[in-house]
Amino acid sequence: MNKNFIIGILILLIVGLFWMMHKGDFPFKQLLYFNTFVVIATMSLIRRRLVYFLAVTLILGFGLFLIVHAFLMVQTSRYDQIDYIYVHLLFSCIIICTWILFSYSKSIGDANEKLHEQVQKLQRYTEYTNILTIPEFQEQARWALTSVRRNQTQAWLIELQIGNVDKLVQQNLQETMESIALEAIRSRFDLVTSSRNHIYILLKDTHEKGTEIVLERIKQHSRNRLNLVEHPFSASMSIIENETFLEKIGEEQL
Repeated sequence: MNKNFIIGILILLIVGLFWMMHKGDFPFKQLLYFNTFVVIATMSLIRRRLVYFLAVTLILGFGLFLIVHAFLMVQTSRYDQIDYIYVHLLFSCIIICTWILFSYSKSIGDANEKLHEQVQKLQRYTEYTNILTIPEFQEQARWALTSVRRNQTQAWLIELQIGNVDKLVQQNLQETMESIALEAIRSRFDLVTSSRNHIYILLKDTHEKGTEIVLERIKQHSRNRLNLVEHPFSASMSIIENETFLEKIGEEQL
């Protein structure tokens, strides 16, 4: 059954129950309004697993309140007791429908979050600058290091750390530096990824002099593109001998 249809039916049921509560001449109407709105607000804030226990507790608690009140009121008539039953049924229906609606909505939200995480893991390139995503960079880096060991060559890592500036400026600066890094490397041979204000460039089958040339190329491009005297980043370069460096990539996002 269509998910939107189910949600629509539940919303209509809740609205209809509220209309009955408003039009009916029931006892404890103000208390009923207050409890209902408190329940709906609370259900929207707590975890899905706790919504069920909250709903059951409130239904049983309100029923116990009505029983105690009817027991203490010696002059309670049969009609009053029937009104109490109607009030409790109405309150229970509202709570149950609200519980089902929130549980169903939160389950859809959880499923969407999981799908979004899976899409991000499967995504190979970032949206704006087309550099590699962190999972794709880590996967390709492992293959690159295997090739380097087999060919008995070297792999070097250049790490650029952009200075702390205004958030909007930093985002634009980050994207510009990512584009510059892509221009400075060998296309489809070297690897680039980023994490917050860090940019990682993996150069394979190269040496220290070649790494220095790439780094100098990045600095020159940044001068031409940004028209700044001082570079807006700090840079470091290191030879890579194993995959342990991959563990720290992405830690800045935690």
